[in-house]
Amino acid sequence: QQMFADLNKNAVKPTKSLNILYDHRDEFSKFVVNLANTVEIFESRVELEKTSISNRSTKAFTLNGIADSSLRLIGTTKSRKPTQKEKEIILEFWEIVSKNIVEWQLLLNGKVSSAELRKNFVNTNTNLLNALGIAGKIIVDEFPDNWKEKLKGLKKINWSRDAPVWEGRLLVNGQMQKQSTGIELAANIILQNCGVPLSEARQKLEDKL
Repeated sequence: QQMFADLNKNAVKPTKSLNILYDHRDEFSKFVVNLANTVEIFESRVELEKTSISNRSTKAFTLNGIADSSLRLIGTTKSRKPTQKEKEIILEFWEIVSKNIVEWQLLLNGKVSSAELRKNFVNTNTNLLNALGIAGKIIVDEFPDNWKEKLKGLKKINWSRDAPVWEGRLLVNGQMQKQSTGIELAANIILQNCGVPLSEARQKLEDKL
């Protein structure tokens, strides 16, 4: 009883990343941890335990960021057992995305550091990864035969934090914000640059901006 009381009194809630890392029963968690060690851009660049990254860290992404965005890619926000087809799409998606984001290629080639990328660009931020997942779901669904070709449009996007396009979406007065509407608005930018027309609902979001 005393042990029970002590454990509960002093309990520290683990981070979402840590929950994913240690949950060996959950099929999606196991898949995401494997993904982080399989996709070249993620290898050795994922913060596995924390949901934020310190300024001096060599990591570029968080495990929870990859998990959340991958779930959105398959049309959900809750962990569930992915089908083999979904696993293949998620794996292929991140590999194709990494080839079409210039800064990620610079990171792979050692021409920019993770710290520089996090400081100057939005494209490693969890909110932007979620936007990629949302847009990716739409692109894969609407263009099942040539979605990989559509993703080449990512090369046209200015991912700089200073780019005016992110203000009011991912940033407010230059500070990163976590708002579902902002993430959806960032997804719109991705869709438009990939040549995908916005739905009526998405256009309404744009009109309110």
